[in-house]
Amino acid sequence: MGNSIDDNYIDALNCRIEYECQQHPTRFKIKLVLLMLLGYVLIFSLCFIPALVGIVVFQVILTLVTGASLELSFQAFNNAVLIMLLLISFHLNPFKKLYKNEGYELTAQEFPALFAEIDQLSQQKKSPRIHNIILDHSSTACAIKMPRFTFLGKNKNTLSIGMSYLLWLSPEQMRAVIAHEWGHFSNKDEGYSVRIQLILIYMTGFCGLVKDYNLGRLGDYLAEYMICLNQYYVVLRRANEVRADAVALDKTGKEVSMETLLKTHVFSFLLDERYWQPLFDLTRILPEPVTAPYSELQAFLKEYQFMPSELDGAIKQVLSQKSAPLHTHPSLAERLSAFEAAPIMPPAMQISAADAWLGEKLDQVLTDMDAEWHHKFLSVWRKDHQNHQKAAD
Repeated sequence: MGNSIDDNYIDALNCRIEYECQQHPTRFKIKLVLLMLLGYVLIFSLCFIPALVGIVVFQVILTLVTGASLELSFQAFNNAVLIMLLLISFHLNPFKKLYKNEGYELTAQEFPALFAEIDQLSQQKKSPRIHNIILDHSSTACAIKMPRFTFLGKNKNTLSIGMSYLLWLSPEQMRAVIAHEWGHFSNKDEGYSVRIQLILIYMTGFCGLVKDYNLGRLGDYLAEYMICLNQYYVVLRRANEVRADAVALDKTGKEVSMETLLKTHVFSFLLDERYWQPLFDLTRILPEPVTAPYSELQAFLKEYQFMPSELDGAIKQVLSQKSAPLHTHPSLAERLSAFEAAPIMPPAMQISAADAWLGEKLDQVLTDMDAEWHHKFLSVWRKDHQNHQKAAD
């Protein structure tokens, strides 16, 4: 199929699944579970059958060489199959590689104010334990569920928070962010998202193998299955975002939830344009970064006041963005409409969540995060600098 046909097909598929999710949630859930079961069958078949053939061949050779009885060979074969099933169930957990470098871990002993916020939410309603809280270099927050045993469940729950979030959100607004992410952890449907993501990772690998061996027909079937499952995954993720927004609304109120959602989008847009992009533009002249990005961002936020025209322009920009069929989040306009509140930017904050929750350790955290940022982006910076130098020659 051509790209335009593919796009039209995905658009139509997205509309159908979205309608099904909203109007017939039970049917949506049943189809989702059936697609997941099919995925598990395909994964275990594609892993199990080649291994089974290998065991049979090895067993025949071993029987001929050693002269073992058929009964003993059959018993050894059964044991080998059981061991193989266990290995398939536990091996090659792709999430361990995906979340290998998780970030800067925070502990309850060092940052009791932050963990008290989590405890307060957990006491209101029973929810899975959050095992780790980490800071990363994104400008967002994320609830990460990582299966410990690949196919057998037992998730490790990690709350990931962008360092910049803590610097430009107030404690009340950051509380709404945490309530939103806590809503993800307490939502049982998030388990489906993790399982689908695992299936898609494995199926992508199988599709690559099928393509390498020119098994065209099988590749077409697998690709069509992946497109369908991925679209169910996307629609499910969007529905989960709406549920998480509802939790934040319930825990922090309409006004704070609306202000937080708007500010996260507006400041992400403005700071990318006014701070992060100018910082990376220095790759044109500097071979290595000499900045302390988060320490300087803290100073920037205290000194720079966005003009009303800048804020209005940014609000119009973020509200105009539409949700595409492959987006896992609804658009900002769609999410704000659920609050039934006009999008109004909050007044300038008096104190940041970083100051309130990290306290006297904030300076050390900023220093450590600056060092991590240098380690993470040094190779990217050097490559961009080399590209600029080549373009200038």
